[in-house]
This record gives sequence, C-alpha cells and structure tokens, in this order.
Amino acid sequence: MKITTGLFDHMVLQRNRRNRSDTTVTGETTATGTLHVRVTPGSGGWRAVGRVARGQFRFRLDGVRSGGPYVIELQVRHAGNVTDRLRVRDVLVGDVWLAGGQSNMQGCGRITGAAAPQ
Repeated sequence: MKITTGLFDHMVLQRNRRNRSDTTVTGETTATGTLHVRVTPGSGGWRAVGRVARGQFRFRLDGVRSGGPYVIELQVRHAGNVTDRLRVRDVLVGDVWLAGGQSNMQGCGRITGAAAPQ
C-alpha cells in the first residue's frame, strides 16, 4: 500500500474552522476490498471509509481534532481478512506559519531578553 497524496509521516494537516482536519487522501494498493482507517489516540476504533477500485483508493480524513501527534493506520479488508496495511506516524493537525524577510520582520516575534533593535 502506498499513499500518493494528502498524508505522510511528520505532516501537519491544515485545520478547518471547527479545529478539525478535512483532507482528501489518495493511494494505491494491489489488494481489493474495503478500506478502513483508525486514528490514535482519539478515534475510538476502525471505520470503513471506502472501497479499493482498480488498485486505487480515495477517502476524506475529516474530524481529527487539532493537536497530535497522531498515528493513522489504513487497512484493506476482504472477506474478513486484512489484505494490506499501512501506518503513518507523527501527524499533527493545526497551522504552519512561516515568517520570512529581513527588516520587515523585525520585532514580529515574542522574544524575551533580546537586545532592542537599532
């Protein structure tokens, strides 16, 4: 199983206005069956999110609360058996801020004890 878009180890998923994830994930697998997802901590167990068709899958990873780190596990199940699996580690939900520049960024941080700008 391989994820092609939307979810990778050490990723920060953008939160929505409700402070939850709302992300589309796509991938590939040689297995056939129903795709299940579990988010730990916090999801309460496995949930079916779709089916694998022609070696590909697509689902929405929504409702994961801001914070983390989370472990997100995927399984393809067919006839009661797990036929493929994948684990994504260290996933966070929130915002990433990049502050770039030179003099235009002076004084924008909350640094205590630093020398006063000149």
